[in-house]
Amino acid sequence: MLGRSFALWMLAAALVVIVGQSGVCAAEFSALMLQTQSGTTSQARLYVKDEIYRMDMQEGSTAFFVLVDRREGVTRVVFPEDQEFMEMKNTSVRSLMNNPFESFRHSAQQYELREVGRESFKGFDCRKVLVHSGDQGLFTAWISDELGFPLKIANELEEDMFVELDRIREGPIDSSLFDIPDEYVQMKMPGASKPKKVPGPKKMPWMDKVASAEVLNTPVEKSDMGEGDIFRVKIVQGKALSIFTSGGVRIYAFKQGQPVVKFVNSGSLKVYLSPEEADEIVLYNPSDSRFRDHARVKQGDMPERILAAGQEMSFPMHPGGDFAARFVNMAESESTVTHTWLSQGEELPESEMGPKSFRTKSLREGKNFRSTHTQLQGEAPADTLQVRVLEGRVLVKAGQPFQPRTAQDTVHKQAETKPESAKARVKPSSSVQTAQTTKQDEGFAKAEPAESKAARQTVSGPA
Repeated sequence: MLGRSFALWMLAAALVVIVGQSGVCAAEFSALMLQTQSGTTSQARLYVKDEIYRMDMQEGSTAFFVLVDRREGVTRVVFPEDQEFMEMKNTSVRSLMNNPFESFRHSAQQYELREVGRESFKGFDCRKVLVHSGDQGLFTAWISDELGFPLKIANELEEDMFVELDRIREGPIDSSLFDIPDEYVQMKMPGASKPKKVPGPKKMPWMDKVASAEVLNTPVEKSDMGEGDIFRVKIVQGKALSIFTSGGVRIYAFKQGQPVVKFVNSGSLKVYLSPEEADEIVLYNPSDSRFRDHARVKQGDMPERILAAGQEMSFPMHPGGDFAARFVNMAESESTVTHTWLSQGEELPESEMGPKSFRTKSLREGKNFRSTHTQLQGEAPADTLQVRVLEGRVLVKAGQPFQPRTAQDTVHKQAETKPESAKARVKPSSSVQTAQTTKQDEGFAKAEPAESKAARQTVSGPA
């Protein structure tokens, strides 16, 4: 929803914004929110009014804002262009994965918190606090007593990763900033009533031309997409797609001629959908721009299979890239699945992959989630992902379809790279990212796919 950088805060145990010891904020102010990761900084606008706050953000060419009401315990993500909004609990996985403030607040309740001193930040006297688990520091935060809000939070498990406020302006905030226009339509969430009928994106006039648009085989490179240009790429069993677009190119997933997912416009995108969820990806350029509008699409192997309760599956891993796994509930009722990362037959420590409760998911009908292990250089890198279904039926799709993890992931020519020569970026340790149920992953049809011939996994348990 808000991008991978915010999700990384959750790796350490979820980023938290504690609003004073009582958890109540009575200040009114606006600020520039700066998030830095690996030397790259992104910006957003923050507006705080008592126990409600708003973040104005942009991902690619899509502008949206997030409203968080702590009185109601509800988060709303609003997309003005589509006149739609999503609603979820502040404590939901989706909220915690994408909102550094609510994530930090949640983590402070799960781990230990102690004050380590007082410091001035941006002219405000702040309490400096540490969230930690035993001797392992997780986050350091600078919290203003005057504003009742953290002005900076640093992730102690990721070098050069922090969020901070700048250009802080105290004063009344217009209440209308926290309103959603009456004509906006609420989007259905997975697990809500009638999950099979979760609507896809709004159908646009240009979509009538999709059926007659050309179907291209990967690898694809369109160096100069003109106004109104459309092309399609089929979603194939046991495969994943890596897509890079620039300019105003829009990306949708279609099933049986109807849009089911609208992805973020422009930039890099990995698509792990099964043919049971969508049958093709559609790329469309709505208008000419002064920039080059181009698109590249690459395909990689990503085995998939449905597991029943009691069945277990293991996937081999190779150093030098991200190993992604996707889990989709295929049962008519709730399913439960757990996953573990192994090294030479032994589980990685929980400090690397999170506690078992964090890796065990109960999926309601129509719900799914993703988990990504960032395979970095360390003393004990993972070599196996082990997945086990405890109840129900779950579609598991997992692998390393795009290696090495470099800028060349989106280049149209597929590299024949040996795992040991992969140019992985060196970091001090491994990390695990459990990805949330996203807007891209909602409301698909369910049918059991055949086992991918490319699978190199082992399956055990009752048939």
